[in-house]
Amino acid sequence: MRKELENIYNDFYEGYPFFGRILYTPEKKMYVGSELGNSIIQIIKQELKQSEKFKVGNVTIRPDAKLFTLIIFHQMVAIPILSDKKSVNTENINSFIKSDINDLMNFAKEEKQNSQVKEVTAHTILSLIDKHWDSLNISKQEWWND
Repeated sequence: MRKELENIYNDFYEGYPFFGRILYTPEKKMYVGSELGNSIIQIIKQELKQSEKFKVGNVTIRPDAKLFTLIIFHQMVAIPILSDKKSVNTENINSFIKSDINDLMNFAKEEKQNSQVKEVTAHTILSLIDKHWDSLNISKQEWWND
């Protein structure tokens, strides 16, 4: 990855969710700055930080992979599920997200360990979500099913 792009992704990741938009859901008013919204972001970032500490070989997690993971789990999982009219246990969602991010990062490291390219990219994460969807906790909850 070009250094300039790497820096941009790092800046976006570090500044998330304040990089250009106010994020808001009318159902639970889970906007940026809310305790619940910020705690989910911190949980995701902590799990990604933990994943970086446990290296497999020379495998590294690129900034675009971290930002992609953060946005997907925050915007596409946590906010919609917690904004749904059904009662959802916040602790369960936090636990599922932690576990799934940990699993995805482990899958990514294992896959890249035997590859010539030792970097986990956003594309790697996208492919692994597709490949392992049925084994992820967020999928097993069937929140998206009627």
